[in-house]
Amino acid sequence: MILFVVCFRLFLYLCPQNQIVCIMRNISFKTLEGVYIVKLDAFRSKLKEGYYGRKERKFVNSYLIYNATNKTSKIIDYEEVWAPTFDSELRWFVIKENEKFIVAENGKCFYMDSEGFLSQYEGDIHSMRKRKTSIIPQECKIEEKPSSLENWDEYEPITLIDIGGYKLTLPDGEIIVLPFKIKERIGGNYLIYDDIKTNKSKYPERKYGIVSKIGKIVVEPKFDSIINKFKQRDKLYQVKLDDKYGVINENGEVILPPKYGWIEDCDGDFAIIDDGTKLINVNTEEIIYTSEVKMNSIIDGWIAVLNRGILSTNGTFYPISLKKIDNVRSSNDWWGVEWGKLYDRIGSKVCNGLIPVYDSKRGYGYVNLDSIEVIRCKYNEIHYFTDGRAKVRYDTDFGYIDTKGNIIVKNGIDEVLIPNRYDWAYDFDGTISVVQQGRLYGCVDSNLNELLPCVFYSANDVKKAYQRILLLNNKVDYQEQLLDLEPPQPYEENGLYGFKRADGKCFCPPIFRSAHFFIEGRALVSFGGKYGYLNEKLEFAIPPIYNSAEDFSEGLALVNNRDYINKNGECVIHTDHHIEKLSSFCGGKVICEYNYCQPGRENDSYEITKRVSWYES
Repeated sequence: MILFVVCFRLFLYLCPQNQIVCIMRNISFKTLEGVYIVKLDAFRSKLKEGYYGRKERKFVNSYLIYNATNKTSKIIDYEEVWAPTFDSELRWFVIKENEKFIVAENGKCFYMDSEGFLSQYEGDIHSMRKRKTSIIPQECKIEEKPSSLENWDEYEPITLIDIGGYKLTLPDGEIIVLPFKIKERIGGNYLIYDDIKTNKSKYPERKYGIVSKIGKIVVEPKFDSIINKFKQRDKLYQVKLDDKYGVINENGEVILPPKYGWIEDCDGDFAIIDDGTKLINVNTEEIIYTSEVKMNSIIDGWIAVLNRGILSTNGTFYPISLKKIDNVRSSNDWWGVEWGKLYDRIGSKVCNGLIPVYDSKRGYGYVNLDSIEVIRCKYNEIHYFTDGRAKVRYDTDFGYIDTKGNIIVKNGIDEVLIPNRYDWAYDFDGTISVVQQGRLYGCVDSNLNELLPCVFYSANDVKKAYQRILLLNNKVDYQEQLLDLEPPQPYEENGLYGFKRADGKCFCPPIFRSAHFFIEGRALVSFGGKYGYLNEKLEFAIPPIYNSAEDFSEGLALVNNRDYINKNGECVIHTDHHIEKLSSFCGGKVICEYNYCQPGRENDSYEITKRVSWYES
């Protein structure tokens, strides 16, 4: 069997693209109030009459009436349920405590209240289906996400559009007929167009404009093109008119008039125009800097100039070249160094006065704004500095360095600030960082003073213990707070799962199809036929959008039998469709197989490892 490390290629496989991403509202099942009705997919079966009059066991449609105020739940079995208000985010009906809703079975309908009592309904199932439903829409935004996430249409806003037609169907069912045809989605709005006949050509010219999701014409069709191209800036659009380019915002206001060459980037205050060769002040239209080579993007007030240096938005250019190496200890340090040679790659912004650089012969390091190599290029991976600390990888060892290049936590070639006692270090969370020694965990403060020794079995246990200490030192009546530090525990009742506190206090009655214990601060649950993850406040940290999912392990979770996501729900590893037998990470890697789909040939063994991005490009 051949063993490959394929992680880097997997990252290259990811192709970012604009996607609609739903942002889960801050809903906590601990504090939620009101009455809700949710469908339980394939939940229960009953004996029903089948062929030839024989009784057969068949699945029935089950619905859960969840009273979040009283922390009670009740299951009903009906063909259909209808209520006036529907929450599209959690896919459940929302009713008032005394409000009635309609249930249907065998074509007959009845009113039902939140207690489950029936009353007469004048009408049949067809009249019930024709009733209008008020939609509570999902909160959506355009974001650049890896293509491995769910299909774009999974996150579609409730507004329906007639591509190539004139109609917008609003969430309340109202149909708006526009005077122009609809082409596609663009940011949070829709692109419209009109074919205008002019004296320039015997054929009509197509002009583009923008309409909002509620049918308001934001920009009349007058531009040759409108595109949403600026990285992570979905409220700004590039427009083209008579072979010149400009920028407008989502309200149709002109940010830059269309009189420039191709615009590479614009953050609202500054723009890179004329094919990436000029930096301009958007408000004054003054040219701040002209470059001989291409500039790509503006990040936190800095622009990387291709292998030449870095430019501040105030117009100051800092050339980056190999001028000087500090802290040279031996002749071995000079191996491969070529004086006057540019670095192969430089970072996109400055943090703590340092810029990440890459030398293909030596590795990653940092230089200051004077182009002095402060931290030698020797690392396999590096991060930007934050509060004087940057996480780095040297061979297989991770740790922190300070701005002088001193190794923190993990011993290295340079001098150390503390003894070599830890095997692993994690990113800082506030003022503390979890550290690992063998299979046990502890924590240190920002000055690397040991707050808790490595005696805990998980990083989450360390954080809980530290919070307990803070409570004991500062609180008089701390019993309730100490109980709340413990993660809620799942419990089962009538085939459904809820969450309760360690002392038995109910936080959430059984409303989930399945629920796991909290692992690494996330609990896997099945809700509405999909899988998602709760945090310890019983809020959806990751929305229920996956067809299958596994528990978190070493910071990542396998979803849809294909991708690995982090605790923010971002896909960080996307696997090829030929890779199979995926599992959770163990010891920083996953052993899987690559199937070439060739009969009679054994699958090759693969090893997927984690890889941390070193800096933005």
